[in-house]
Amino acid sequence: MMLSHRSSMFLRPMLGRVFENGGTMMKRFLTIFLTLVLLLGLFALPAGASSATLDTAAKKAAAFAVSSVPHPGAGDDWAVIGAVRGGFDIPEHWTDSYYRAIAARLQETNGVLSKTRLTEYARVILGLTAIGENPRNVAGYNLLAPLADYDAATQPGVTSAAYVLLALDCGNYKIPTVEEGKTQATRPMYVDFMLGRQLSDGGWAIGTFATDWTNDGLFGDGWHLFGIGAGQYEEAITDYAKENIWTEELSATVEDAAAAGVVGAGDLLGAIEEEDFGGFDEAYGTFGDSLAEAGFDISETVEAAMEEAPDTSEYGVWVPGIPVLVENGLNAIGCADWLSGLILDGIVGGVGAVLGFVPQMLVLFIFLAFLESCGYMARIAFVMDRIFRKFGLSGKSFIPMLIGTGCGVPGIMASRTIENDRDRKMTIMTTTFIPCGAKVPIIALIASALFGGAWWVAPSAYFVGVAAIVISGIMLKKTKMFAGDPAPFVMELPAYHMPTFGNIMRSMWERGSSFIRKAGTIILLSSIVIWAGSCFGFVDGSFGFSSEMELENSVLGLIGGAISWIFAPLGFNNIKATIATIMGLVAKEEVVGVFGVLDFEEMTRLAAYSFLIFNLLCAPCFAAIGAIRREMNSAKWTWFAIGYQCVFAYAMSLIVYQLGMLFTGAGSVIGVIFAAAVLGFILYMLFRPYKESNVLNADSMKMNA
Repeated sequence: MMLSHRSSMFLRPMLGRVFENGGTMMKRFLTIFLTLVLLLGLFALPAGASSATLDTAAKKAAAFAVSSVPHPGAGDDWAVIGAVRGGFDIPEHWTDSYYRAIAARLQETNGVLSKTRLTEYARVILGLTAIGENPRNVAGYNLLAPLADYDAATQPGVTSAAYVLLALDCGNYKIPTVEEGKTQATRPMYVDFMLGRQLSDGGWAIGTFATDWTNDGLFGDGWHLFGIGAGQYEEAITDYAKENIWTEELSATVEDAAAAGVVGAGDLLGAIEEEDFGGFDEAYGTFGDSLAEAGFDISETVEAAMEEAPDTSEYGVWVPGIPVLVENGLNAIGCADWLSGLILDGIVGGVGAVLGFVPQMLVLFIFLAFLESCGYMARIAFVMDRIFRKFGLSGKSFIPMLIGTGCGVPGIMASRTIENDRDRKMTIMTTTFIPCGAKVPIIALIASALFGGAWWVAPSAYFVGVAAIVISGIMLKKTKMFAGDPAPFVMELPAYHMPTFGNIMRSMWERGSSFIRKAGTIILLSSIVIWAGSCFGFVDGSFGFSSEMELENSVLGLIGGAISWIFAPLGFNNIKATIATIMGLVAKEEVVGVFGVLDFEEMTRLAAYSFLIFNLLCAPCFAAIGAIRREMNSAKWTWFAIGYQCVFAYAMSLIVYQLGMLFTGAGSVIGVIFAAAVLGFILYMLFRPYKESNVLNADSMKMNA
């Protein structure tokens, strides 16, 4: 295939290969997909389009579905829905074929479409309703009955609950009565379930169920086996909280705290108003101390009420989490406090911190493997090469940076696909500038705590990351270390094809296992070191261990106090801010853990944004640093990369804070002079005359054997 930047080269090879080599299942999938695309595409037609044009397009879509699936059966639900709901005449034998197939399947399986996935029932209900059939009596079976079991319907996650609501609402069906021993579902319960798992931006994320189960269940207090009893417990604890915790006095205190701008008070108030006990408990655990320090203490009411709260073990089958089991075992043998803290907080907590990211990382790796295997990534690299060359990088650098939005470790590891040593090293040094999943909580914390949830904070953080890559690339390519002839872009463009399931799973497993090994070992060791630094310190003039050690008195606090002056020009010379930055080297989400008890009144908005910039751009976590060392294969280059990232982050934060203070009229002369000097140097490096050869020397074109 000829290398060309024409966009038309993508679609035709892809469709040609798929329809030429695709099997029956692939053709059926494409049929359903294209039918839906055509029907949905009607809504995107211009407002001036004639009704004849609309009718013609819809008829073609319906005809395509009917001709491609001449005998629809179980599994062809979307084709039936797409063709029938267009409002056009469909052959009666076509819809009859679908109904008979569903009835036959129910008779064969004794009315069981799926033992674990209620989406099977919901999808069939949508299909039967579309053709005018009654799903409450199909071969003698009521397909609505399984949807009444709240625990079974919500156990898979948000998607299942959404399907259930769609199935119920498509025919305005009433929820049947559930069998004895199961949690009776209602429409409001499903709505509350979905809203309780909604993200701050209004959407939902894939993989959050597994992540929540790992963090809160497996490495938390525990979980209900198969979700049995979870709905009953949620209902019981909510009723108890409304009567005993969310009293008028407590609600008034939280409202006053929110009005006073106390960090976390808004989260607590929102949980009370929404009657979300889980959200309230999480917010109280994070911000309860902040409210008490600000004079809005609610701990006495909450802790006294929780002593008599319903026990999770009384509902369904309760499985204790690993920390609970380990703690019970250590208490049974009379283990020393310091050893228990090491095992629970250092080792078990470190392992849990890694595994909590694994589910979402695996989802990311699956999608990336699909894009790579189908031939799309190679073309993206080729298209982006023209842009990335403008600031000293290769088009192949786009792939590591894309992966780095999930986690810096696999992003850095993906740089090994870049053949040119100069481009690979520069990519490694700049990839972690892109905010990863662990940096997102920092952005969310700063945005919600000090900027009132302002919409521009998160986009600006990503803009800062992209700008850092561009600026760094332009500056570094003008240095002797990265100067030289341009590297040729050599990449095979494979034909578009449908990847095999085995290749995708193999790629996902290779990346996932590598991430677990690299991140697990380094973060585990770092967690132990951080635990020791936070639990050992000086109490009453003597050095010792205490699980309740104040952070300022610990070894970690002493280190933070000794170096906090370094960050004074950046606006955050607070000890806790320094400790948070240090702990961010273990895992960036640890920054949030420290700032959960930080009095934000000590930090202005400008200082907070400066803090945000520094932690986004400085050296990544230890796991990513370990990946840098492995890919660089040089201690000197590793230290140079870390040093450059920290210096660049310091320079950017210095410019933002000092020049920001100048515009507010509170800047210092010395600080402004230094910031102006740093800005002048960066501008000089950006616009310094530099001309890279447009001709490739013979030596530069030699390929490594």
